[in-house]
Amino acid sequence: MRRKTECGMRLTTLVLSLVILGVLTLACGDELPSKEALDPETATTLGLNYDLSNVAIGDEVEVVVLVEDVEHLYGVALDIVYNPAVYKYASASTANFLSRDGENNNFAAALEDGIEGRLVMGISRIGTVEGLAGSGPVMTARFEVLCNDCGDGEFKLDKTFLKNPSLVDIPVLSLAGDETK
Repeated sequence: MRRKTECGMRLTTLVLSLVILGVLTLACGDELPSKEALDPETATTLGLNYDLSNVAIGDEVEVVVLVEDVEHLYGVALDIVYNPAVYKYASASTANFLSRDGENNNFAAALEDGIEGRLVMGISRIGTVEGLAGSGPVMTARFEVLCNDCGDGEFKLDKTFLKNPSLVDIPVLSLAGDETK
């Protein structure tokens, strides 16, 4: 029972953090440069990495959320969109990118409205701490393969937000996904 309570409290805290991030994004969204104005050679990028080679029905596909060339990263919120005829959400976990300096973070992942096809994920550092710089994996999601010939098997990013410690948006190029074959 204690684990459920702790998990519920962490999820509530993260949801509130994501709501705050969303409100700030709506209030300040017009100040960001357009994606076309970002230089792909120097911009922060957010993408997915996964391998669909040799997957069979019942196997799990690991989808890694990667950030590259980021400065002052405090939190990430995003959706992974996928074909529910092809995959079933299995689990999600945090990578160590936002905790590699020993600081704690909040992490949550859940299906939007409990329905397969859109996984909502978020991770944020806790309290008054510095944002982190660099490149690497931020979060991971796992999906069970239900069918190999049932349509689009790609994973896509949607509604991506990166925030610095002041909860200001970090301009980012979101890549649809990098399938490794």
